[in-house]
Amino acid sequence: PDSKAVLTLVRELTLRFPEHVHALLGNHELNLLLDRARSPSGGRYLEYAYAAAHPAQYEAWLPEGERTEDLDGVLRSLHDALLSVYRRGLHAQGVQMVPDGPSSIVEFVRPKAARPRVADALRRWQRAYMRGVSSDSPLGEFLHRPLSVHLAGTVFVHGGLAEELLDRELPHSPSAPVRPLDSLEALDELNARWLNATGGHAPPRPGETRASAEAAALAQSDLVAFASEMVEYRGLHGSYAGRYADRHSRRGRRRAAPPEQVACDRVAAVLRRLNVSRIAVGHTPEDSVRVRCGGRLLALDSTLSRRRRGYISIASRALPRAFPRLSS
Repeated sequence: PDSKAVLTLVRELTLRFPEHVHALLGNHELNLLLDRARSPSGGRYLEYAYAAAHPAQYEAWLPEGERTEDLDGVLRSLHDALLSVYRRGLHAQGVQMVPDGPSSIVEFVRPKAARPRVADALRRWQRAYMRGVSSDSPLGEFLHRPLSVHLAGTVFVHGGLAEELLDRELPHSPSAPVRPLDSLEALDELNARWLNATGGHAPPRPGETRASAEAAALAQSDLVAFASEMVEYRGLHGSYAGRYADRHSRRGRRRAAPPEQVACDRVAAVLRRLNVSRIAVGHTPEDSVRVRCGGRLLALDSTLSRRRRGYISIASRALPRAFPRLSS
């Protein structure tokens, strides 16, 4: 529930130590960027009951004047409703974190008399959340991150890189020729074009704000497909290798190769194409950080945040005291 504090801390670290701290786009951030152009109750990522937003985080995004004394009671009602949804296995069955409608989480709030109050609070909280991450806010501007970075012979990317993605050509640009995405230079060009995918500084149309114009330009960009694959791909991990059909899963084999071999074949092919030594990825958690494929794959996501939330909550409350200059 401390997402705003985490974003604030990481943003401050990138500003203070730009040569040493690099923040990359992840799948949650990409979906939040796309949420800016989506209408409420229109399939926004933050409205998925199983995905985006812990109810307790909304308080942090509310302006001081909008925080009410009954906040804890409303949060408790909403949290209890979510627990009920999870216990009944309905979290992936269409229940949404929206204030109105038959699929609303509010329909699970007890007692029924509390539902109007919870619906009103959820509506206000989500508006405050989207204002806080709009492109004209400091944190919202920070969310539009590069897709990859190359450091010390290692390519870092949130999800992964499929060799088939490296075969694809970057969309035509007036300032750059068509080229495949199979080199570090091409990845750098993709980053530069992605960071400018909001339309640059073109003036908004009449009746349109700059933030809404940028949100629409980004959502309609051809580069979203590249970004989505780079933050979502999991084919470099043995546990997911069988979910992707490619030249490595089919290569002249009479019988299926072990998943770990297929995954490492993919890693080797990508590193060879990019002429680097390692690839480091997140997105796919296991019980610990892993070094695989002879040191060529660094899998850096673990289940730490899922198992140690109590400790993380304590640590996040201590951060402003330990690092007062990093708090905003």
